[in-house]
Amino acid sequence: MKFAINSFQTLDMAELIKFHKYVETHLEKLADESQVLARFEDFPTKKLETLRMSAALYSKLEAIGQTLQNWQIVSPIKSELDALDRTKDEDTKKFQAHKITFDFSVLIRIKELMVDVSSSCMELALKAFQFAYRVYSFAGGHDDRADILTR
Repeated sequence: MKFAINSFQTLDMAELIKFHKYVETHLEKLADESQVLARFEDFPTKKLETLRMSAALYSKLEAIGQTLQNWQIVSPIKSELDALDRTKDEDTKKFQAHKITFDFSVLIRIKELMVDVSSSCMELALKAFQFAYRVYSFAGGHDDRADILTR
């Protein structure tokens, strides 16, 4: 392991992750890793820490990328609620015919919550524009789609 860690170098992040997993599968067998490795003269402890740190950072950034890539924009539920609001009176009569009193005040609570969500969306949109500017500054520009949306 000492030689493998010392000689490891790569520009390929997939290879880095693969090597990190390989190292960890061997080191996880040790009861007290730090005590065992300390007995090996000139063991590359700092490089091992750096390997772990870089693998963790890359995995974290990859996860962020996957989250962004798979981000789904879900359409609002307003149409479903509008339909319920329109049939509320008819549904109330059906329920009462069977001696069931349904409390439709939950619709008012949902509408209030939707207003809160709407306000949060507006705040998010403002933050998105701020984020877009930071991305523009960091990445040195936007793609065509972002330019069109900005306009």
